[in-house]
Amino acid sequence: MSDSNQELAPPSTNNLRAIALAERLEFYREAEATTHPEIRAHILRAVQLDAEHLRSQQALAAAHTRKQEARVPPSIALVVCILAFLVAAGTLIYLHIALYVPVAAEPFGICFFAALVISAIALLLSNALKPAEFLEMLRHAKCYIGFGKDSYEPSGEADVHEQADE
Repeated sequence: MSDSNQELAPPSTNNLRAIALAERLEFYREAEATTHPEIRAHILRAVQLDAEHLRSQQALAAAHTRKQEARVPPSIALVVCILAFLVAAGTLIYLHIALYVPVAAEPFGICFFAALVISAIALLLSNALKPAEFLEMLRHAKCYIGFGKDSYEPSGEADVHEQADE
Protein backbone atom coordinates (compact mmCIF):
# COMPACT_ATOMS: atom_id res chain seq x y z
CA MET A 1 0.00 0.00 0.00
CA SER A 2 1.46 3.36 -0.98
CA ASP A 3 1.73 6.46 1.21
CA SER A 4 -1.05 8.29 -0.65
CA ASN A 5 -3.51 5.45 0.08
CA GLN A 6 -2.68 5.62 3.78
CA GLU A 7 -3.55 9.32 3.82
CA LEU A 8 -7.01 8.72 2.35
CA ALA A 9 -7.92 5.62 4.37
CA PRO A 10 -8.95 5.94 8.03
CA PRO A 11 -6.19 5.07 10.51
CA SER A 12 -8.01 2.00 11.87
CA THR A 13 -6.66 -1.01 9.97
CA ASN A 14 -8.98 -3.39 11.82
CA ASN A 15 -12.01 -1.71 10.35
CA LEU A 16 -13.31 -3.66 7.35
CA ARG A 17 -14.57 -0.51 5.68
CA ALA A 18 -11.13 1.06 5.86
CA ILE A 19 -9.55 -2.01 4.32
CA ALA A 20 -12.15 -2.14 1.53
CA LEU A 21 -11.67 1.58 0.83
CA ALA A 22 -7.91 1.20 0.67
CA GLU A 23 -8.20 -1.74 -1.74
CA ARG A 24 -10.66 0.16 -3.94
CA LEU A 25 -8.41 3.23 -4.05
CA GLU A 26 -5.45 1.07 -4.98
CA PHE A 27 -7.52 -0.59 -7.75
CA TYR A 28 -8.54 2.83 -9.12
CA ARG A 29 -4.95 4.12 -9.12
CA GLU A 30 -3.73 1.04 -10.99
CA ALA A 31 -6.56 1.49 -13.49
CA GLU A 32 -5.54 5.11 -14.11
CA ALA A 33 -2.16 3.90 -15.23
CA THR A 34 -3.59 1.48 -17.80
CA THR A 35 -4.23 2.42 -21.43
CA HIS A 36 -6.71 -0.38 -22.12
CA PRO A 37 -10.16 1.16 -22.90
CA GLU A 38 -12.22 -1.82 -21.67
CA ILE A 39 -10.55 -1.72 -18.27
CA ARG A 40 -11.16 2.01 -18.01
CA ALA A 41 -14.84 1.60 -18.98
CA HIS A 42 -15.27 -1.17 -16.43
CA ILE A 43 -13.70 0.95 -13.71
CA LEU A 44 -15.88 3.93 -14.67
CA ARG A 45 -19.00 1.74 -14.32
CA ALA A 46 -17.73 0.44 -10.97
CA VAL A 47 -17.17 4.01 -9.74
CA GLN A 48 -20.67 5.02 -10.85
CA LEU A 49 -22.21 1.99 -9.13
CA ASP A 50 -20.28 2.77 -5.94
CA ALA A 51 -21.49 6.38 -6.06
CA GLU A 52 -25.11 5.28 -6.63
CA HIS A 53 -24.86 2.76 -3.81
CA LEU A 54 -23.40 5.39 -1.48
CA ARG A 55 -26.22 7.84 -2.36
CA SER A 56 -28.89 5.19 -1.76
CA GLN A 57 -27.31 4.23 1.57
CA GLN A 58 -27.20 7.88 2.62
CA ALA A 59 -30.86 8.34 1.61
CA LEU A 60 -31.84 5.26 3.65
CA ALA A 61 -29.84 6.50 6.63
CA ALA A 62 -31.47 9.94 6.40
CA ALA A 63 -34.94 8.38 6.20
CA HIS A 64 -34.17 6.17 9.19
CA THR A 65 -32.91 9.16 11.16
CA ARG A 66 -36.06 11.14 10.36
CA LYS A 67 -38.19 8.16 11.37
CA GLN A 68 -36.35 7.75 14.67
CA GLU A 69 -36.54 11.46 15.42
CA ALA A 70 -40.29 11.41 14.87
CA ARG A 71 -40.71 8.70 17.52
CA VAL A 72 -41.77 9.52 21.05
CA PRO A 73 -39.16 8.97 23.77
CA PRO A 74 -40.10 6.16 26.21
CA SER A 75 -40.27 8.54 29.17
CA ILE A 76 -42.88 10.68 27.41
CA ALA A 77 -44.84 7.55 26.47
CA LEU A 78 -44.84 6.50 30.13
CA VAL A 79 -46.12 9.92 31.19
CA VAL A 80 -48.86 9.75 28.54
CA CYS A 81 -49.92 6.28 29.77
CA ILE A 82 -50.04 7.40 33.39
CA LEU A 83 -51.98 10.55 32.51
CA ALA A 84 -54.45 8.58 30.38
CA PHE A 85 -55.26 6.25 33.25
CA LEU A 86 -55.40 9.10 35.78
CA VAL A 87 -57.85 11.00 33.57
CA ALA A 88 -59.89 7.82 33.11
CA ALA A 89 -59.94 7.24 36.87
CA GLY A 90 -60.94 10.87 37.48
CA THR A 91 -63.70 10.56 34.90
CA LEU A 92 -64.95 7.37 36.50
CA ILE A 93 -65.01 8.98 39.94
CA TYR A 94 -66.83 12.03 38.58
CA LEU A 95 -69.38 9.84 36.78
CA HIS A 96 -70.06 7.79 39.88
CA ILE A 97 -70.12 10.54 42.50
CA ALA A 98 -71.46 13.60 40.68
CA LEU A 99 -73.72 12.05 38.07
CA TYR A 100 -74.75 8.92 40.01
CA VAL A 101 -73.86 6.57 37.14
CA PRO A 102 -73.71 2.95 38.34
CA VAL A 103 -70.25 1.37 38.37
CA ALA A 104 -71.28 -1.41 35.98
CA ALA A 105 -72.52 1.04 33.33
CA GLU A 106 -71.17 1.34 29.80
CA PRO A 107 -69.44 4.75 30.31
CA PHE A 108 -67.00 3.06 32.68
CA GLY A 109 -65.96 0.60 29.97
CA ILE A 110 -65.63 3.37 27.43
CA CYS A 111 -63.36 5.41 29.73
CA PHE A 112 -61.17 2.40 30.42
CA PHE A 113 -61.07 1.46 26.72
CA ALA A 114 -60.06 5.02 25.77
CA ALA A 115 -57.21 4.93 28.31
CA LEU A 116 -56.04 1.60 26.89
CA VAL A 117 -56.13 2.90 23.32
CA ILE A 118 -54.21 6.06 24.23
CA SER A 119 -51.62 3.99 26.10
CA ALA A 120 -51.28 1.54 23.22
CA ILE A 121 -50.74 4.36 20.73
CA ALA A 122 -48.12 5.98 22.99
CA LEU A 123 -46.32 2.65 23.41
CA LEU A 124 -46.45 2.03 19.66
CA LEU A 125 -44.94 5.43 18.91
CA SER A 126 -42.15 4.86 21.44
CA ASN A 127 -41.26 1.51 19.80
CA ALA A 128 -42.16 -0.35 22.99
CA LEU A 129 -44.87 -2.24 21.08
CA LYS A 130 -44.59 -3.83 17.67
CA PRO A 131 -47.55 -3.20 15.33
CA ALA A 132 -48.73 -6.81 15.74
CA GLU A 133 -48.62 -6.47 19.53
CA PHE A 134 -50.50 -3.17 19.25
CA LEU A 135 -53.32 -4.82 17.29
CA GLU A 136 -53.39 -7.76 19.71
CA MET A 137 -53.64 -5.36 22.66
CA LEU A 138 -56.56 -3.55 21.05
CA ARG A 139 -58.30 -6.82 20.24
CA HIS A 140 -57.98 -8.02 23.83
CA ALA A 141 -59.14 -4.68 25.20
CA LYS A 142 -62.16 -4.73 22.88
CA CYS A 143 -63.06 -8.28 23.93
CA TYR A 144 -62.54 -7.60 27.61
CA ILE A 145 -64.71 -4.52 27.65
CA GLY A 146 -67.42 -6.09 25.52
CA PHE A 147 -67.36 -4.15 22.26
CA GLY A 148 -67.91 -5.93 18.97
CA LYS A 149 -68.55 -9.52 17.96
CA ASP A 150 -65.58 -11.02 19.85
CA SER A 151 -67.00 -10.22 23.28
CA TYR A 152 -67.33 -12.91 25.89
CA GLU A 153 -71.04 -12.32 26.40
CA PRO A 154 -73.32 -14.20 24.00
CA SER A 155 -74.91 -11.98 21.40
CA GLY A 156 -78.61 -11.92 20.51
CA GLU A 157 -77.81 -13.96 17.39
CA ALA A 158 -76.60 -16.87 19.52
CA ASP A 159 -79.85 -16.71 21.53
CA VAL A 160 -81.87 -17.07 18.31
CA HIS A 161 -79.87 -20.21 17.36
CA GLU A 162 -80.41 -21.70 20.83
CA GLN A 163 -84.17 -21.15 20.60
CA ALA A 164 -84.27 -22.73 17.14
CA ASP A 165 -82.49 -25.85 18.47
CA GLU A 166 -85.11 -26.38 21.16
